[in-house]
Amino acid sequence: MLRSPANGHLARLFRYGLVGASGTALHYAILVSLVELGGVDPVVATTVGAFFGALLNYHLNYHWTFSSRRPHREALSRFLLVAGSGLALNTALMALLVDGLHWPYLPAQLGVTALVFFWTYLANALWSFRH
Repeated sequence: MLRSPANGHLARLFRYGLVGASGTALHYAILVSLVELGGVDPVVATTVGAFFGALLNYHLNYHWTFSSRRPHREALSRFLLVAGSGLALNTALMALLVDGLHWPYLPAQLGVTALVFFWTYLANALWSFRH
């Protein structure tokens, strides 16, 4: 069976999704733990969770999703800029939805996560890990 470029992109998007799911699971575990057990503000808790989820995502995306050959000093700095923009987007949207519009924090986070996922995939595929 011939492998088309579209299939390669879909496979990479699927791997990115699996990696993102692991980072998101860590993110949400920290978010819920800090809010429910520690009484931490949801906006602060989601920021902390997103940071640790991003660290896990870098390692897995570099080696597995993109099989990057870019030196770590370049890939990591680019990834951190993308992750930072994703973190800022996540935090701003959570502040708007939770603090501004008084949405429950978990449904808000689900929608925000989807938007941040597509933004960071495109930025990482086209810039951070691109050969």
